[in-house]
Amino acid sequence: MRLCGLFVNRVGGLDHSLLVLRNPANNSVNLSMTQGDIFKYEPIDLERPAFRLLQLLRGDGPTIECLLYQAYLDGADTVPYEAISYTWGDMDKTTSVKVNEKTLKVTANLHSALKHLRLRDMDRIIWADAICIDQANERERGHQVQQMCKIYSQAEEVLVWLGHATNETDILMNSLRCLEEYSSMHNYRAWDLEQWKTFWELNFQCPSSQSTVGLDLLLKTPWFRRV
Repeated sequence: MRLCGLFVNRVGGLDHSLLVLRNPANNSVNLSMTQGDIFKYEPIDLERPAFRLLQLLRGDGPTIECLLYQAYLDGADTVPYEAISYTWGDMDKTTSVKVNEKTLKVTANLHSALKHLRLRDMDRIIWADAICIDQANERERGHQVQQMCKIYSQAEEVLVWLGHATNETDILMNSLRCLEEYSSMHNYRAWDLEQWKTFWELNFQCPSSQSTVGLDLLLKTPWFRRV
């Protein structure tokens, strides 16, 4: 399935937050939602390696709907999940998702990632820190930071959300897929830089200038500048 955005699978090759209730127009509290409509976190078990998983419900409608529940990193019955690596984006640009039938505000960048990850015909189990961690709970945040390495390492896949694709980044990603496929047929591990350059020029029909522009755009995304 082709994704409209850019996802990089960090495990198996290449594949293509804080929460506010503000009205951007007047910076006043949005009173259209009652307290009963707003999602509230239930405490998790801080005595064990507990964490939350997000079940991204199937669909293609305008509203992102999810279920959030506790799981254990040392539990034998923990379901397989995917972890998302991304940047939160502009904290002033937020939109709503439904979590356990309640409303939760997330940044526009995370909303875009969830929208592109959502499948039409089946649910998806994911971990995204801005939703799966109660960001207002300092003790929980510290607990989850200690689990972060395990959360990512035990995920079936780690997906990197780089943002929306352009024509140039599409060309780049297709070129990289071709490079991965063709180089596996050769003894590429012993190649020097000139051999790689020659291989690229001889085997790829896409305009090199567009691939170069795509690479430049890709490396300038916030994800590569966050460290």
